[in-house]
Amino acid sequence: LTADPPNGLAHTTAGLLSVRRGGGRFDFEVTTGMASSLDREQIIIGALTDEESMRLLARLDTLPTNNYGGGPLAAVKLESLAVVGPQALLVLQ
Repeated sequence: LTADPPNGLAHTTAGLLSVRRGGGRFDFEVTTGMASSLDREQIIIGALTDEESMRLLARLDTLPTNNYGGGPLAAVKLESLAVVGPQALLVLQ
């Protein structure tokens, strides 16, 4: 968990992309709102950069989820993902 040092960023808003610190599994999270509980184990590596991506995130957030596992009840696939800019910020399409 401590292999990746904190980068000083906190999960304070929707649209932040983070990954588990310390390597091993590469589970990504995109925040749908403030998620300070992720600050200890996840490191922010990017963010959604445009309104269209934020609208898509809001739509994804309305999908019904499994109350026990937290995952969506329907399969969700990203068909494309672009890494843009010097900060490697993300745009979902």
